[in-house]
Amino acid sequence: MTAIAPAASRSLAVTDAVDRAIYAWADATTDATSERRDDLIRDKTRAVAAGLQFIGKRLDQVTPDDVKRWQADLERHLAQATVYATLSRLSSFYRWAAKDAVLSQHLSNNPVRLAMPKAPRPYQTASAKALDDRQVSSLMA
Repeated sequence: MTAIAPAASRSLAVTDAVDRAIYAWADATTDATSERRDDLIRDKTRAVAAGLQFIGKRLDQVTPDDVKRWQADLERHLAQATVYATLSRLSSFYRWAAKDAVLSQHLSNNPVRLAMPKAPRPYQTASAKALDDRQVSSLMA
């Protein structure tokens, strides 16, 4: 199992049981044939654990406002697409947990779904903007 954070530095919201659930989700939702499988599992577990640690509440107590607060913190130092991907991972974890026989008994909703920002337009960020027809034509001339 991938370690998420030293026990002394974790909040009460991220317990060993939650660690195991996060790992089980990451393992179940990562392509078994991917050459990057270990890296993907590590990145997924870190993202979800970081969100729950920031929020500092039990899974069943997280609200859309908590997610928005985490989103605002992420937006201070990450690109919009990265923030969206990070929140998507937390949302995916909640969707997976809602299907689990044990976890679903404790979760009534997916708080990320109600707080999720719109997906950024692909290749239309400040760092990667697509060329328009005029610009392409001038390059071809």
